Amino acid sequence: MNVRNGRARGMKLAAAVLPLLLAACSDEAPRSDPALPPHAAATSLPPAMLGRWGEDAACAQPLEVAADRIADARIDAVTTAADGAVDVDTSAEVDGITTGRRYRLARSRGERLAVTVDGITTTRIRCP
Repeated sequence: MNVRNGRARGMKLAAAVLPLLLAACSDEAPRSDPALPPHAAATSLPPAMLGRWGEDAACAQPLEVAADRIADARIDAVTTAADGAVDVDTSAEVDGITTGRRYRLARSRGERLAVTVDGITTTRIRCP
């Protein structure tokens, strides 16, 4: 074995071992599946958020929240947010164009649901 051949083998070994050494020195806890996102998305809305929610006790202009829809929009993704709220990404087809919208839903005191859309929050009351 000559010096050049030995040096090349040593560099290949270092290239193979370096990522393992760096991972061992990391402060992060090892994840079982590197393909998983850092914050797991919920698969559905919490049951307490499902139902018809009106602007007032007379159930004016109700908002229907179902397991797969909010109003006429399809639920594409649900992500857990702070304080028990959920961010809900939806899509709907309007005049042949698919549009997307994000809702933030949070249960508030009693039978109330805080709904934030486009930066505006309204509080709705569960319909009888």
